[in-house]
Amino acid sequence: MKDGSFKNIEDIQLGDETKGGIVYSTHTGLTDTIYNYNGIFVSGMHAVCEDRVWKRVHKTDAKKLEDGIFKVYNLGTTDHRIYIDGVEFADFDETSYGSQISDAASLEELNYGTLRGIHQDRGRL
Repeated sequence: MKDGSFKNIEDIQLGDETKGGIVYSTHTGLTDTIYNYNGIFVSGMHAVCEDRVWKRVHKTDAKKLEDGIFKVYNLGTTDHRIYIDGVEFADFDETSYGSQISDAASLEELNYGTLRGIHQDRGRL
């Protein structure tokens, strides 16, 4: 959370202040495709920042596909970031463009912003 405390994702509510911004949306659903990314269970299409490069979890070396049906939690935050155990993920919308751009364009936007140091002022790089 913004104040350095921790909260399980299922307990996060609208208006909560996280390190990645104020929560403005929450969604839940079920999936049969989930990855264990260094101990964090996340969808394969989630964007993760590794070594200052944004990529999809399913395209990383650090993922392992898990079997089963899983409840997933999606958040929208004002800064479009979610931090879990020191790992930086993009939120559900990923960028201010949200669903207006393709997944590929979203990664391009994330990487352009990262490479230009847009997030440096927040101590994220």
